[in-house]
Formats: sequence, C-alpha cells, structure tokens
Amino acid sequence: MARLDGKFWRGKTAGTKIKYTSGWEDDKGKDDNGSNSSGFAGLPGGERSSEFYGLKNNGMWWSSTENPSIYAWSASVYYHSDELSIYYHNTGNGKSVRCIKD
Repeated sequence: MARLDGKFWRGKTAGTKIKYTSGWEDDKGKDDNGSNSSGFAGLPGGERSSEFYGLKNNGMWWSSTENPSIYAWSASVYYHSDELSIYYHNTGNGKSVRCIKD
C-alpha cells in the first residue's frame, strides 16, 4: 500500500486525519469525527463478512494489492482509535473501495 507511506499516513493519528468531519459515531452513538486533514474524506462504511457490521463506527477500504491471490491489503479506521490499521483479509469479505486517478 504505497499510498499509505505518504506524509499524511504515518504516526498514531493517521486515522483521525482520514476520517471525514461528520458521519462517525462511537459505540454509544456520540460523534467521533475526524479532522480530514488528509483530504481523503473517509466515511464509516463498515464491513461485510457473514453479516454487515460497523456502519457509522468503522471505515475499511480495499487496496488493489493482493497478497496472495485470495487475500488483499486493506486499511481500517475504528471509532475507538486514532490509528490507521493495515491488514490483509480474505477478498470474500466486503469493504469499501476508493477510486483514485493516477
């Protein structure tokens, strides 16, 4: 995920920098918005595995980089953390996508 190595993506507050300024809630329904200082405008679309969960609480986006073929890298932001987490997950799960023009 080369884009995640840019200047906005490092450190303990990268998640806050990509969260949009509205639409995020904690587990009690209180606002948990970010600063959007990166300009990414990440919204909490949640995830789908066997069911949908995390809507309004978690933002998860696929990368185009597979590792290996049934897995792909993803970036995740959770309501309870300011960090941006990078994992690889089974591509059978549903996450949001962001189209970026090179």
